[in-house]
Amino acid sequence: MYRKALKLQPQNALVRKNLGTDLIAQHKYQQGWESYQTALDLDPKIFENHVAAIVPNNAAIAERGAMNYYMAKGCIRSGKNECALEYLRKSVSEGFVKPETIMADRSFAALLNFPEFQQFLTEQQAR
Repeated sequence: MYRKALKLQPQNALVRKNLGTDLIAQHKYQQGWESYQTALDLDPKIFENHVAAIVPNNAAIAERGAMNYYMAKGCIRSGKNECALEYLRKSVSEGFVKPETIMADRSFAALLNFPEFQQFLTEQQAR
């Protein structure tokens, strides 16, 4: 349905974001991330706006973890450090990713000097 909607409105950032979420739920991570990137190009605030218009997330916990990880990438790409950290926390708590994996992902290099990110890593290492 998202693809059909995009044929009618190819510049609709919300539809592209929701398509990305759907693809990630199908474990098509690269395609989902590409859809998220297009949504961000169309609307840099897409991860902040339209909260009420987002489709409810009935995915399994591990799938939500994947979605949250890629949402964090979207936030960091648009310069939203706090938003990225929030999604990373969710992804870790849902068991999709470990702090070591986040540190190895160069997408999150901008967070290295962010005090809240350092605190998050310290808390995770203490567990």
